[in-house]
Amino acid sequence: MAAQTERSFPIAGVCGIPVTAKAVSLNVTVTAPSADGYVRLFPAGAPVSLTSALNYRAAQTRANNNLAGLGTGGQITVRCDQPAGSVHVIIDANGYFE
Repeated sequence: MAAQTERSFPIAGVCGIPVTAKAVSLNVTVTAPSADGYVRLFPAGAPVSLTSALNYRAAQTRANNNLAGLGTGGQITVRCDQPAGSVHVIIDANGYFE
């Protein structure tokens, strides 16, 4: 993901998560960040979360567990907050709530 961008990902209805899911348990990993930063997770279509899901330093690979509500179309939005450059974000769903 590029710095200062958002991207939405479909979660409900894929990879064993039912379309009736309201929230998910996730493991979020960042790798190869080009600068210090953090990512935020929030329901698609909702205002940007004020809380970071994972903070990192340049060149670190880090992971963290998160709970995230699902928004529009059963999606979550990930926002990358770092001053410049990019980071790779990996999202693994490991459970859901109905």
